[in-house]
Amino acid sequence: MNSFPLPSVLFTFNEVTKITPELHPVNSWILTTTNDDTTVLILDYVQNSKVLEFSVTMLEEEKKDLSLLQKSMDKVKGEKIGQIKCVKFFDQHTRNSRTKKADCMQTFDNRDNINEAFNGVIILAEYRVLMIDYNTHKIQEIKMSAFEGKTPTCVDFFGGNQSLLAFGGLDGWVRIWDLESCEVVKILSGAHSVKNGGIKCMLSYEEEASGKSTLISAGLDGQLVEWDIESGNPKILVKHADSIINLTYNPQLGFLTCITSDRLLIVWDIFNRNEVFKRSCGKYSFASVHVLSHPSFTTCLLVCKKDGSAAHLVELLKKSDPKKKEIKKESLVDFVDLTLILPSKKDKSKFYETVLHPLNSTLILCVTNRGLVLVGMERLAQPKIAIARVPSVKAWTAFTCDMPNDNIVATDLLGNPSSLNTVLKAPTGESLRTKDLSVSNTGEFLAVVYEEKYRVYSTANWQVLD
Repeated sequence: MNSFPLPSVLFTFNEVTKITPELHPVNSWILTTTNDDTTVLILDYVQNSKVLEFSVTMLEEEKKDLSLLQKSMDKVKGEKIGQIKCVKFFDQHTRNSRTKKADCMQTFDNRDNINEAFNGVIILAEYRVLMIDYNTHKIQEIKMSAFEGKTPTCVDFFGGNQSLLAFGGLDGWVRIWDLESCEVVKILSGAHSVKNGGIKCMLSYEEEASGKSTLISAGLDGQLVEWDIESGNPKILVKHADSIINLTYNPQLGFLTCITSDRLLIVWDIFNRNEVFKRSCGKYSFASVHVLSHPSFTTCLLVCKKDGSAAHLVELLKKSDPKKKEIKKESLVDFVDLTLILPSKKDKSKFYETVLHPLNSTLILCVTNRGLVLVGMERLAQPKIAIARVPSVKAWTAFTCDMPNDNIVATDLLGNPSSLNTVLKAPTGESLRTKDLSVSNTGEFLAVVYEEKYRVYSTANWQVLD
């Protein structure tokens, strides 16, 4: 594995959370809870401040003294909310980030005006489902009667302008809730087993060809299921004997990654419809795993051991390699070491999990027993690179600058037999240095910017178009 730059600490927050926090795709926000899971926080890691603080046990007198909230917030009435199990950003930016046109290198400084649609936070708690608006701080509630009294275990949403939310439950059903009509408009069933505990987690993505939204659910029954939202038909992608306990998705590469309770790590390629990677974790228990799309780690997994003090990189080997059956100690490369970031003589720093920024591949949020740590890697210091799925070969391709000749080399990320291996020569004549590379969202065009001119290539035949 090649050497890589050490990450730098950008932000720390010493409140411990028991749930998975989120990074906002555009604003410099972190959504999390306090250690008692009764207060929801939005933290600004650039301004080092709190944007929103909402306590489910907050009294009216306390709200008046809270300077963070300029407007009054509705009081949560009725039965207790219970322990918060999941929080999610739900606004125009998070919805747009789910579309296939989302830019994997979009900057978080781009803050557009928020439209009239709901823009806020979803809170999934033990007894209640609440939605808090960013601007008005008004609270909407989805009644538990919509779920037939069965508390949802997870929630997700769809890209674009869709007003639909998907709730997974212990009964193995997915209920689609329409925010406009305020009712369940569809129930997806017939895939997950009720006996084995129902649905653990879900995520959605937009299909590359049709632009249609698709939902993925992972169950405690060991099944990874793909749902067609329009027809309601399920398709089982992975069927395993033990529960799936963690599910992540890399939208740039189209890779689903899951961990099973019997320590099996599986990577599934959504676009090519095949299994990319399957390894036993051996003696290790991983709490989270991600496929990285950072320029330096295009073929790496970021893994985090339960209660370990370091997050590691593991090379994403080809499935066909028969010699690699499990992940061993020599396969792990230390990446983020908490003993260096959070040194302490009293309490040992331990990882709970890692969270990747949905669009900015240089940001990684570390969830630890001593709070949150946001680390970053300077993108400008990396070799010039562009990544896209090239339609002509149906493969994810990395375009890199080969120094000192300034040739552009195109290679398949996973080294498949049908890989695209092409070298684009620098313009003849003057000695020109490559300043930047950019590839279109469709993967059909590659732009190379030199000091004195630029070229646009077609990735189908490598002819110069401009």
